[in-house]
Amino acid sequence: MQAVVKHTRIAGICTAVPKKKVNFFESSTLFSPQEMDRVYENTGIREIRSAPPGMVVSDMCTAAAERLMERLGWERSSIELIVLITQSPDVPLPATACLMQRRLKLPNECAAFDINLGCSGYVYGLWVVSQLLTSMNKGRALLMVGDKSTEGLHPDDTGTAALFGDAGAVTAIERCADENPVYYVGGSDGEGGAHLNLKAGQNRCQIPISLKPFTKEEYDQLMLNCKLHMNGPEVFGFTLRVVPKLIRETLALAGIEKEDVQYYVFHQANKFILEHLARKMKLPEGSAVLDLELWGNTSSASVPLAICDKLVGDIKDKPAKMCLAGFGVGWSWMACVLDIGPIPVAEIYEIPDDFYCDPFPC
Repeated sequence: MQAVVKHTRIAGICTAVPKKKVNFFESSTLFSPQEMDRVYENTGIREIRSAPPGMVVSDMCTAAAERLMERLGWERSSIELIVLITQSPDVPLPATACLMQRRLKLPNECAAFDINLGCSGYVYGLWVVSQLLTSMNKGRALLMVGDKSTEGLHPDDTGTAALFGDAGAVTAIERCADENPVYYVGGSDGEGGAHLNLKAGQNRCQIPISLKPFTKEEYDQLMLNCKLHMNGPEVFGFTLRVVPKLIRETLALAGIEKEDVQYYVFHQANKFILEHLARKMKLPEGSAVLDLELWGNTSSASVPLAICDKLVGDIKDKPAKMCLAGFGVGWSWMACVLDIGPIPVAEIYEIPDDFYCDPFPC
C-alpha cells in the first residue's frame, strides 16, 4: 500500500503514563543482578510504567485527551472524529471509542470507532484519520492509541515480563490549508500471527463459563492462552526482512534521501533491534531515536511517547522532518515521512492512580 495525504497537520500530542514505576533492577524476582545487566544491554529497558488494577486504556487516553484539548484550546464541538487503536479494549463490545465519546462529552455528531492493531498502530492511525479528515466539515479529530500490555503478560515469562509497559497517547489532527503532503507505505502478512499473539477472549478461543471444574491440563492451557505468546527470533527476523525495505520505499515515495530526514522514530521494540536497524540501513548518526529505558515497549503508544519525550524541544517552535515507522504483531507494518511542528503541545502526563470511570453508569 502506498498513499499520499495532503492538507492535514498534527496540532499536538499528549502521552499519558501511570504513576507506578517498576524498576527491574530493584524488584525483579525473575533475574539475578548479572542476568538483569544482560537484559538491560539487549532491551535498553530499566523500568516500565504499570497501570493499577481497574485502570484501562480508555482511562489513559481520556486523561491525555482532556489535557490536550485544554492545552490547545479546542472546543469539544469542533471535534468530528475519534479513533482508538488498541489491542486491549475495555470490553469486547461496544467499541471503546464510543464509550470515550461520552466520557469526553463530545457531540453526538462525532464519529467514533476502534481499530485492532498493535505495534504498527500509530502510523496506520495517522493515515486513516488524516484521510478521513480531508472529506469532513470541521476538520478536527483525535487519534488515540495505547495498550495496557502488562495485563496480558505471564509473570514467569522471562521473554516478555521485563519488556512491556503501559501508556496511552492522543494526537490532535486537523485539516490545514497548506499542501503539507504526508507519504505512507504499509503492508501486512498474516503468517506472523503464529509468532506473536494472545489467543483467549474471543470466538476462536473463548474463555469458558462453566460450573464443571477444570482439569489441571485444561486450566494450564487456558492460562497460556490468556497470556501473550512471543517468538523473539521470529520477530527479529521479520523486522530485518521488512523494515529496511519499508524505509527505502517510503523515502523513495517522498522523493528524498535518508540524510534529508532529521529523525527516524521507530516503534520502540527493544534496543538491540533498533540499533541493529540503524546500522543495517546506515542511518545518519544520532537520527534514530531510542526511548526505552524508562517506559519499555508501549505498543502503539511508543512512537508518540518517544516524540514527546525526546523531540519536544525540536518541534515546539519549528518543523522537523521525520520518518515514523511501526512494525510487529500481525505481521503488520507502516511508515510515513512528514513534517511535524511547530506544535505548542507535545508532553507526557502522569495519571493519578484513581483516574478511572465506570463505562456503564446506572
